[in-house]
Amino acid sequence: MAAADRVLELLDAVLGRRSVDPAILADLVREKVTEGQYHEYKAGKWLTEPDVKQELRAQVSGFANAEGGVLIIGIVGGEPGQGAAGWTFDPPACPDQAGWDEWLGRVLADVSAKTRVEWNVVTVGGVDVVVVAATRAEALIRVYEKRNLVCHLRVGPQTIPIPETLFADLALGRRAKPDLTLEQLSARPMNDSSGFHLGLTVFVHNQGLLWVPDLSAVWVGYTQARPSVVSASIRREIDLRPTTRGDVAPLVARFGSTLIGGSQRQIVDGIEIDLKPFDLRQFTIRIGGIPLSPPGKTWAWYAAIMVLPRNGSPLWAQVAVQGNNTGIATVSKAWALPPRTVPVVAWLEGDDVPASSEAFFGLAPPANGG
Repeated sequence: MAAADRVLELLDAVLGRRSVDPAILADLVREKVTEGQYHEYKAGKWLTEPDVKQELRAQVSGFANAEGGVLIIGIVGGEPGQGAAGWTFDPPACPDQAGWDEWLGRVLADVSAKTRVEWNVVTVGGVDVVVVAATRAEALIRVYEKRNLVCHLRVGPQTIPIPETLFADLALGRRAKPDLTLEQLSARPMNDSSGFHLGLTVFVHNQGLLWVPDLSAVWVGYTQARPSVVSASIRREIDLRPTTRGDVAPLVARFGSTLIGGSQRQIVDGIEIDLKPFDLRQFTIRIGGIPLSPPGKTWAWYAAIMVLPRNGSPLWAQVAVQGNNTGIATVSKAWALPPRTVPVVAWLEGDDVPASSEAFFGLAPPANGG
């Protein structure tokens, strides 16, 4: 894989809170990969400049206002005028004695409140490099430059401020988004002549005045049946936990749906639907092939539900099912996730199974969870 292509791999790893392969950064320097749509270099000494906090917010929000990207602090790129100093590592020193998490969290608080921002300190040949990643924002983000709110946009290898008139056009036009909610989620484990399986249901309610075209719903989880490749775009949005069990793999599959309150028209998997203002649509699916643990062991299956409107941002829900080796589920819940909350996709068994799903996720799901 070319080093330029690995920039997106770097973005995926940081946003997914996974370990970063230092070879990616070494290859960017060795192959002299110039800055582009998804990455920007800054030397370590850049952090000593007077307006670095303002510039840091501008760079990260610029990526978020475009397609997402990474700001790499600690590499001197090949910009004009750098000469022999180009394409080297220049390790940054954290401006705050409390550490990178404290300093970056404080400086980027306004940006991370509106989109997902993650960072990672990667050691490359004994030198630390800080990689700050942002995903695409649902709505355009403006940040303060002195006393003025400014919207920045990543365009190719540059991050530029855009005029107020263009900001208004983009905010009111291209980024207008529907008002969708996920309701009445349920996960129903069942045992019948075909074996253990799970029924998932979610209702999608269009509460706004926008017509939502090409709406689809999928679930993502580990299964022993029909394994499929999880796309890079979905991997960036979920916390996909690895499993040592060789006979399971992550699967992405579409729901079927029925319009509620109108003509009952069942559709097959793989067909998107239009959701008119105030429509309520039920999405359902029966899932087989859920792994069961060996005799004497408990298991936990955590999956994600994604509802995706065309040209919009996904809505996510979490599914948690725990049971024993006979296929009997002892815990079964599903609940909608707040914005910027990352769903977990995992399969655990034995001692790795937590005492409760609440303990695993760090909070109790809503009272109306399935």
